[in-house]
Amino acid sequence: MAISVGDNERSKYWLSVLNGWKNRGVKDVRVICADGLTGIKEEIAADLKTVYQAADEKKELDALERVTEKWTPKYPNAMKRWRDKRL
Repeated sequence: MAISVGDNERSKYWLSVLNGWKNRGVKDVRVICADGLTGIKEEIAADLKTVYQAADEKKELDALERVTEKWTPKYPNAMKRWRDKRL
């Protein structure tokens, strides 16, 4: 388990945190809370909620498909890993 708390939310900070985790052998990230990182809250978080708040598995899988289609062009590795872990 790895936990990092920083005094800012800049993308360069998060890049250093994630690279640090990777260098220490972290293989899977379950939760990232990044209140001030531009774009996370307004873009990805809203779409992820459609998956996690789905009423049943069919709706969850449909939402997962829509989210991965939307975000794969911008974040191909992240979306592939997320989809592979779920399916």
